[in-house]
Amino acid sequence: MLNISSRIKKILAVDDDASVLELIPLIFESYLVKGISTIENLDKVIGDFKPDIILLDIVMGNIDGRTICNQLKNSLITAHIPVILLTASILKPDSIPCKSDAILEKPFDIYQLEALVERLIL
Repeated sequence: MLNISSRIKKILAVDDDASVLELIPLIFESYLVKGISTIENLDKVIGDFKPDIILLDIVMGNIDGRTICNQLKNSLITAHIPVILLTASILKPDSIPCKSDAILEKPFDIYQLEALVERLIL
């Protein structure tokens, strides 16, 4: 019988910054990482990829990642998936009316990101 905890964990990175999408797989070499630069077809990507965690940029052009986060957290299909919001903006903790599991400011500390991901998906 396959032990679920031994399954390779999957990270979905959603960010319009190509350098972040290139960096995430390098940080998480022992994970399966999928990076997308747009929320177009996000439901289908999540359904097909079945991520264990989502790293979501807050500012992607005219899209607000907080809105996307709320949609994910309010859906029975995706509510269980931890979401880490990434932002280059300086934010006050109360200024984000969403249900993310964590928030990291860019440029983020790689070790802090690794620790957060490990804590949220193990």
